Amino acid sequence: DGKKALKELLKKYKDANRTGCAMLYLGQITDGKAREDFLNKAIAEYSDCWYGDGVQVGAYARYLLGVYYQKKKQQDKAQKLFNEIKEQYPDSVDHRGTPLVDLIEKQNALLKK
Repeated sequence: DGKKALKELLKKYKDANRTGCAMLYLGQITDGKAREDFLNKAIAEYSDCWYGDGVQVGAYARYLLGVYYQKKKQQDKAQKLFNEIKEQYPDSVDHRGTPLVDLIEKQNALLKK
């Protein structure tokens, strides 16, 4: 029911800030190709949207999609997104306030183990 409500929000309020947050959330609660599609759409159409806690949709969607690509063994795609975060969103954070650049370093360190 939650997914249905979020999709209805996307239809009714396509240009609203919270719609970008909803798109990102759909990317977080889905799997596989749907996850990739929602995160790519969040990046393409809602990068400038913000959560009230300071999370920027575009930056966080890039991080989540990068992690997804790492799990799919698509390191080139992941690194491209991580580089975009470092260059375009160096001060971006997750919902706990942790800088995404720090999370990227931890994520990359896990791959080296």
